[in-house]
Amino acid sequence: CSLRKLTLNFWDCYKLKTIPLNLRNCSSSLSDLCLDFSDCPGFSDEGISLLIDSLSTLHLLIRLNLSFEGCKNIQSFDIDISKCVQLQEMNLNLSYMEALSEVKINTLSPSKSQVAQLALLTIDLCACCNLDKFCCDFSVFATTLQIFKLQLTNGNLSNSQFLCISNSISELTCLESLDIDFSYCDDLKSFGLNLQNSLNTLKKVDLYFADCKNLEEDGLLILNKSLQLLKQSAKVNLDLTSCNFN
Repeated sequence: CSLRKLTLNFWDCYKLKTIPLNLRNCSSSLSDLCLDFSDCPGFSDEGISLLIDSLSTLHLLIRLNLSFEGCKNIQSFDIDISKCVQLQEMNLNLSYMEALSEVKINTLSPSKSQVAQLALLTIDLCACCNLDKFCCDFSVFATTLQIFKLQLTNGNLSNSQFLCISNSISELTCLESLDIDFSYCDDLKSFGLNLQNSLNTLKKVDLYFADCKNLEEDGLLILNKSLQLLKQSAKVNLDLTSCNFN
């Protein structure tokens, strides 16, 4: 297989239950992959497993766009990009997946000599109301990630998982744009994000914690200190609408 770019769109395919697509034969050529399976309710974990497993073999992949928006019967999503060391852009849309309870993105390269190249990363987990486990180490991209967007609204993650996310993002050193939306996450109590490592590069910061009923004012002390420093050089937006600070 000498295919370099592949784009497939399967929207509203209600009878589609499985994706018989194995990309392993394209591992020596494919660099640009865009797959959109939005609103295909027939998919189950087993139905997408062949495709997801084969993604880990695409060592030359530079751009990855993957959408399962509205696929309401998928419960677990586990993707391994640890060997995709040339990957520069990844857009992952898992929004409105009603049954989704676990998301794992393996970013850890098996070889310390291979440096991850990811510069742009967007992850959309909006309205995944049953999501209670999210695992991804963003610090792997500490010296490369410039644009980062994470939307995780209405989820059921524990506060300890939010702290792990904030610690991981705090390791990033060359961010230019950061967009985080944790609105309507009732278990979020604190988010100790420290942006000092990216003070010299950040130009735009958008943070949304709207209707996080249990968010504590003290839980944002570290973040607020970073934002005060950033306001001198970057555009900063912090939404705390309907947060019940005592």
